[in-house]
Formats: sequence, structure tokens, C-alpha cells
Amino acid sequence: VNQKAEGRGYGSIIAYADNGTVTLNAEVKAIDSGVSTASEKNKNRGAIAVNGGTINVNRNMEINGIGIFATNKGSKINIGNSRTLTVNNDAALVSSNEGEVNVGSGVIINTAAGSNSSGSEKIAFYAADSKSKINFKGTAANPVTINATGRGTLFVGSASDFSSGAKYTGMKDVVINMNSNQATLGNFQDVGDLNLATFNS
Repeated sequence: VNQKAEGRGYGSIIAYADNGTVTLNAEVKAIDSGVSTASEKNKNRGAIAVNGGTINVNRNMEINGIGIFATNKGSKINIGNSRTLTVNNDAALVSSNEGEVNVGSGVIINTAAGSNSSGSEKIAFYAADSKSKINFKGTAANPVTINATGRGTLFVGSASDFSSGAKYTGMKDVVINMNSNQATLGNFQDVGDLNLATFNS
């Protein structure tokens, strides 16, 4: 994709890779343009990789719905260095069934995951199982920056999920800005006396 693209209407999918490769070299968005019915909003998908597919996100992306979703072994989504990903009303990054998401250095993620119909907060970053990965590849000089801009929980898991080689890696070079009094940093389980350094690996 080499030209700017916008998914109009509801339920738009910008990039889908099924055992193949898609590269986004232009800015893309799906923000419910033309959608007036509330129940049809926030159902868009930015990038979905399945069955060993690969998607390279080389430009900025803005999505009302799920931003990035990689599922099945060998599926991979790579967000290029210094890109901006803005995701409203659902998860920014999701991996499942051995899928992998890689976030380049200097990437800025603006997230307002929102809430479910039950009122519980949605999760912004979620690796569904022990073999699924979200890898933050920032550096001390050029970290990944996460801006919590609305309601939602950023992370959920136990201390072991954030240790080296576990679900979430590279957290030591992630800067988190809690810019909303409705956002929750994390729902951390089985951590004993919580020490945030535990999640700094």
C-alpha cells in the first residue's frame, strides 16, 4: 500500500495478511467516517496477520477499534521506527496463538482502550498465551512512548509475563505517560509486594 488509505463505513480492515506479506508505506486510518449508529462504531481493524502472515507498518496509523492483531504461529506484525499508532476504544496491540508483534524504537502509541458494555475496562496491550509476544524494541536514547489518553487498562498479567523472553519484552525502554485519570496502568496478578522494577526487563 503506497497511497494514503481510509476505511470508511464500519468494520473496516486496512491490512490483512494470510500466509503472505503486506507492507504499508502510506498513512492509513479507519475512524468511523460516515458511521452514525453507535453500535456500529469502533469495529475497525488496522492490521491483521494470520497463518504465518507478515505485515510491515512503515507509516502512521489511526484506528477506532483494534489496531494490531497477530495470531497463529509465524504470524508477525512489525511497526517501523518512529511511527505513531493512535487507537481508540479497543486494544492497540494483540498477539495470540504464538503470534508476534514488534514495536520499533521511537514509536509513539496513543491509546484510549475504552470500556466494555459491562463497564469493565478494555486492555490496551495483550499477549494471550505464553508463546505469544509483544516485543518493544526501543532504546534508552529512543524509547517507545505510550500515552494513555482515555479510559482503559494498559497491561494485565503476572510478573513472569514481563521477564526476559516472556510475553512482553523490552519494557525497560518504554516510557508510559498516564495522561488520563480514567486510565489504569495494569492489573497485575501474583506479584506479592509490587515492585515496578520487576516489569523493567
